[in-house]
Amino acid sequence: MKLATGVLAAALLLWGWHNELLLIALPLAVIIELPRWVPWRWQLDHKDFQRLADVTTVGFVLLAVYQFDDRGASGIYGILLWLPVALFPLTATQLYSTRERIDYTALFWSVRAAVARGKVSDPGGVDIRLTYVVVCLVSASGGGAHPRLLLPSAAALAVWVLWSNRPRRYRASSWVAIAAVSLAVCFLLQAATLQARRIIEPLAMAYLEDRIAARGDPYRAYTAIGHIGKLKLSDRILLRVTPDESGRKPTLLHEASYQTFARNMWVSRRSTFDELRSSAEGTAWHIAEEPEHMSSMSIAAYLPRGKGLLAVPAGTYRVDSLPVDGVYRNRLGALKVLRGPEVVNFRAHYRPHDFLDAAPEAADLALPKAQRELFGGLARDLELDGNRDRHAVEQVRQFFSRGFTYTLNLKARRTEATPLAEFLLRSRSGHCEYYATSTVLLLRAAGIPARYATGYSVQEYSELEERYLVRRRHAHSWARAWVNGGWRDVDTTPVVWAALESAGASWWQPAYDVGSWLAFLFAEWRWEETEGETKSWMLWLALALLLILVWRMARRQRVLRKGEGGIAASGSWVRQGTDSAFYTIEQRLIAAGHLRRRGESVSAWLRRLAQSGAAPETAELLRDILPLHYRYRFHPLGLDDDGRRELATRSRKWLARNPANPR
Repeated sequence: MKLATGVLAAALLLWGWHNELLLIALPLAVIIELPRWVPWRWQLDHKDFQRLADVTTVGFVLLAVYQFDDRGASGIYGILLWLPVALFPLTATQLYSTRERIDYTALFWSVRAAVARGKVSDPGGVDIRLTYVVVCLVSASGGGAHPRLLLPSAAALAVWVLWSNRPRRYRASSWVAIAAVSLAVCFLLQAATLQARRIIEPLAMAYLEDRIAARGDPYRAYTAIGHIGKLKLSDRILLRVTPDESGRKPTLLHEASYQTFARNMWVSRRSTFDELRSSAEGTAWHIAEEPEHMSSMSIAAYLPRGKGLLAVPAGTYRVDSLPVDGVYRNRLGALKVLRGPEVVNFRAHYRPHDFLDAAPEAADLALPKAQRELFGGLARDLELDGNRDRHAVEQVRQFFSRGFTYTLNLKARRTEATPLAEFLLRSRSGHCEYYATSTVLLLRAAGIPARYATGYSVQEYSELEERYLVRRRHAHSWARAWVNGGWRDVDTTPVVWAALESAGASWWQPAYDVGSWLAFLFAEWRWEETEGETKSWMLWLALALLLILVWRMARRQRVLRKGEGGIAASGSWVRQGTDSAFYTIEQRLIAAGHLRRRGESVSAWLRRLAQSGAAPETAELLRDILPLHYRYRFHPLGLDDDGRRELATRSRKWLARNPANPR
């Protein structure tokens, strides 16, 4: 099958467009189309292609290892994304060589072995160009930049390829008609597939509910209000919490808040996210102006595919040790990460009883039309009208503390009453979503602004890990009320709920906890913050293989079509920041006996020294010198002349104040 001029370039550009990699696709497209105009070809034999195919295989294996190590199970998407780049050298070499096909011995070791044993005399070959077009189309399908235009653009490219290979014995109009019918069937099949997906997805939601719920959604919170039967809870560990030296910890970690209740679901409309200001090294994220005295706690969490909501205590002013591309916050206090490692171990600095959420709005007093009579009447019965202060909140607490019980096993309603009416007026038994929803709506009926908050309860201490474990079954809901000019948490769920859920834990939970801990240690090691060294050996090995390949190709004899020609190239690369004055300070500290632990980042090392008081003036290093060093070492723009002078001056003064111990 022949390919028209420009098809390969179009396939590459299509891949780059759908994956937002046009800056990479454009030069590759130029390189792959140049053989039509260059006057020479490489004279390569089948053994050269065998070596090239072997190098390509090694490169693909390195790509797969890197992606799975970097992204876990999601690495398959990274492999699909970079497949055209991995196969580009093999395709381009065929185009720049005198051969029109690549022997099967180069592509399949089994064929190579059969030829070596004399079982096959003529293995044949394949023109890899069409295969490369298909690879580009498959890789483009994994991109999400322009989903509505994927099928039309892929269909246009396919029609282009088929048109140049159409049978000449048939009229063009007949071919066009057949192509039109085929495209129509293709689009109908796509519509049918989408419809089938809409039907199948709800059925799969029950199976995936546990994993999806763990990721959180800042815009909506699905409740189990109205669910009949026993709710099944998971022992899966989501968070690991380590309080500061005082040992104090908040009982609740807030993840998101919502304002509107409808159809047993809480939603938050008009909830835009703003990016937080970060420190120079990009690991500390500032939420608000910090007070003088704050508590802190370490929170280890999983971020599926590197994104999700962060569960933090109320009054969190700053999070640090969080190496992500960005942290975003909405006016209701939800913190969201869009791109980062799949395991993070950050520190939240907070002041208890401080709430940084936005002031009340009209939505915080709104009652659903279907619930106004119920909660309005209940507010009057409790004489909450006019008590818009903490006394009204205490009355609500006392109401739920008398005669209400906690259960996960809800029975069918015997009346036509709504689930909330059944809970408040008849059964008086439910789980935290019933209590939180009823509390929010009852406070609103009393004229007190309130919001529905979700997050986790911190309650289970692990002797094995020496920190608190937060499981999926520790997910919790409560109310936030505006009282005396500020927000406060109002949790009316009976305190026995934690003990009741723990009693239902699986018998094999201890064994699971050990396995989960080991898996977490491995994941933490895999994603730990190191200074640019993680997985770099793979990149260097791939670069070395590429240089060897280019060198061998350059030595091959070239067959000229229009005279002689040559190509010369030279270049150099300098590692930025290797002359940073901070390295002298680092060696001074190491020489003084302050060694870094295995896998410990520089920032964590200095923070440990500052907390223990083992080394002098480490606070200045963390505050002033290390951010300059990180920017000089890792930022794409580096440091300007003034910044480098400041780094050198501060480092020199620190070294002068802290001389080396004489031997």
